[in-house]
Parts: sequence; C-alpha cells; structure tokens
Amino acid sequence: MECNDGIKGFILSDYFADRRGKGDFQMKRKFPGTFCRVLLIVVLLNTFYGVSFAKVMAQVQVITVKRGTIARYVSGYGQILSLPDRTVALNSIDSSRILKVNVLPGDSVRKGQVLVELKEGPQVAFDLAKSKIELSRAGREAGMYKRLFHEGVAAGSRMQQAEDALSIAGAQMKLSERQSLTSRESHILRAPLNGRITDVKAVVGQVSNPSVALMTIADLHTVQAVLGVETEDVGILKNGLLVNINVPNVFPKRIFVGKVSWIGKSIDPSTQTIKTGVTVANKRLLLQPGMYTEGKIQVDVHENVLIVPRQAVLPSNGKRMAFIVRNNVAVKQWVETGFSNNREVEIKKGLKDGDMVVVVGNHELEDGMPVKIFKRRLP
Repeated sequence: MECNDGIKGFILSDYFADRRGKGDFQMKRKFPGTFCRVLLIVVLLNTFYGVSFAKVMAQVQVITVKRGTIARYVSGYGQILSLPDRTVALNSIDSSRILKVNVLPGDSVRKGQVLVELKEGPQVAFDLAKSKIELSRAGREAGMYKRLFHEGVAAGSRMQQAEDALSIAGAQMKLSERQSLTSRESHILRAPLNGRITDVKAVVGQVSNPSVALMTIADLHTVQAVLGVETEDVGILKNGLLVNINVPNVFPKRIFVGKVSWIGKSIDPSTQTIKTGVTVANKRLLLQPGMYTEGKIQVDVHENVLIVPRQAVLPSNGKRMAFIVRNNVAVKQWVETGFSNNREVEIKKGLKDGDMVVVVGNHELEDGMPVKIFKRRLP
C-alpha cells in the first residue's frame, strides 16, 4: 500500500521531486501505508495542537541540605553609650577661674594625668599671707623679750609668753601652707582612671561652677548599646541573651557580640519602644559613645538541625513540599517543617543531609521533570 500523492506532498516533501511541466509529484521511494499514517498523525498534532514530544528541561539553582544552627531574632535600634559605673564626671570644688584645659573630647588619658588647672580661691591665699605676717610679728616680739630678759628689764614670764606666741604662729603657718598646698592640688583636676574623654565643657578664662561637670572621662573597654525594642517583643527578652551589634555607618560589615544586661520598664514616648541595655566588650576601643547602632537579640536557637532557605519550601494542598534533584530530574518531596526565621526553615522530615534542594526555579517544576542546574543567578 502506498501513501496518497496529496499526503505525500504534505508530509515527505523532501522525498519528492517536482517534474517540470507536470502538475503532480511522484515519490522516489515507497513506504508502507502504516508508517505514512503514523507520520501524518504526528505532524497534524504538532501543527494544530502544539503537542511536542521533546522533553522540557527546566533551569534551576540548588543548595546542598546541611545541618546547622537556626535562630530567631528581635531587632532594636539605638546608640552606643559608656557604662555608668565606668564613667566619672570631674567638678571643681569651688568657683575658680579656669587657667588650662589640656585635653579634647576623644583623647585617651592615663590615671593621674593633669586635665584641667584652675586658679586658687582668694581666701586660701589670704589665710596664708596672714599666717606669714603673724609668724614674723611673733618672731620679732620673742626676740625682743628675750633680749630684755637678759638685760634684766623684762620678766621671765613675759619672755615665756612671747615664745609661746611664736610657737602658735609657727604651727598656724604650717597649717596654712598645708591648706594652700591642698587647695592648689584640688584646683588641678587629674584623671581618676585610664580612659577616654567623652565630654568637655571647661573653657579657659571662664569661672567654673561646682555643680556643673567640667569634663567626663570613661573607661570604654566595655560599653553598652542602648536599644529601643518594640513593646510586643519585650516579653520574650531576658538578661544574658546574645546580641549581634552592628554600627552600619562606621563598620557596616563588622559584628560585635554582646549580652542583654538590663530591660527597661517604661515606654519611651518619643519612639514608643522600651529601652534595653546590651553590654559589649570593646577591647580595641572601636565603639565610641554616640554611635548609631542596630542590634539583633537572639531569643531562640535550634542547633544541629537540617536547614534550608525559606524559598525552597512550597505550599501544596495544605501541606509543604520541596523539589530535590536526582540524576538531573526533579523529585517532589513532602516535608515537615519546624523552627523558622525570616530567612531559613528547619526540616524535620522529608529531606536528608546532602540532598540537593531547588531554591530557584522550583515554582515551575513538576515531579519527574528534567532539569539543568545553573550555578550563577538565573535571569
């Protein structure tokens, strides 16, 4: 049986030759009728219904399922401050004129270093001058009565009184000198500890106010980050929780680790948050008071569990599933999830360590579909 000439021209035109001058085609080879009919069906299906018998190969990206640690965080924003018990404010003992200011904000200082020099008050200088005058007068009188006594003019009792007055004047002079020295030393403000100057209000030439700190010095080897935390998150906080501290404007890629040290009780009316203190080690003194900071408080953690990115898990008929790749074929796996955060999810059942799970391109996959794995990001 042979194919009809009209079908031959439609299906196997490469096997026909056009005879010039004739209005029909003639096959160069003859095929069994069954083959022609099957070939005709295939061509018609492809032409009119778009049916393709070539397998579609999907492009995907995968990650290897591994065990690790997954944590949940509460975020807060605030600033770096010095610790109150490591901060000292320096005040003058009286109203004195400021003669010298030897440091600037940010300077590192050593214990005992002179920071500010002030002029002594007039009363101390007056008392010292008065004591000198009294001592001189008592000395002259004692000398005079001693000479008169030896000349037989003055009584011995009068000479003794003059000598007693000299002794008293001498003692008063020593006291005035000690007071002057103490006053002079008290008008020289020294660093009480090793630290850094965090604030300076002293201005040369101005008169100090004993109630206003001339400067503040702090030991910054340990600091605190004071974070504003949303009120709904405060209930799960407790002292000792680990906190990842970042200073994005200065150290955008560096993480400092601290611990929650105190939790406020009242709401800050300006931010509607509750202040939370985080103690942070600062051995290299990179963190400075006033720096803006972001903190992530680790409120819960699961260790040594299977973890995949959230985008690897898809909802399906009220369940959850993921696609893994085996021998370049997508395999649908029903999974049971556990703990999760905004980036990752714990897998309790359905996947195992070492599986290659699809993270990009999984929405278009079907079970058994051939896939091609791309390492670079897909368009």
